[in-house]
Amino acid sequence: MVSCLLFRVMRYSYSNRALCYINLLRYAPGEKDADKSISLDPLFVKSWLRRGICRMGLKRPQQAYFDLLRVSFSALV
Repeated sequence: MVSCLLFRVMRYSYSNRALCYINLLRYAPGEKDADKSISLDPLFVKSWLRRGICRMGLKRPQQAYFDLLRVSFSALV
């Protein structure tokens, strides 16, 4: 039970820190944190959104497109 709680906290922590980096316009470390959050839970949509925003900020629109496309598909389900 404790490991499950720790898993959820880590997922949220990395995703929230990615959002902080986005607000500071520091997209490279934000992308790394979003990647870590996605690796912990690939179904956590906010991490995909934040990684897409970071990739847009890093001038990689093609990679960002696929992240944001995943977000839009999950909204339909």
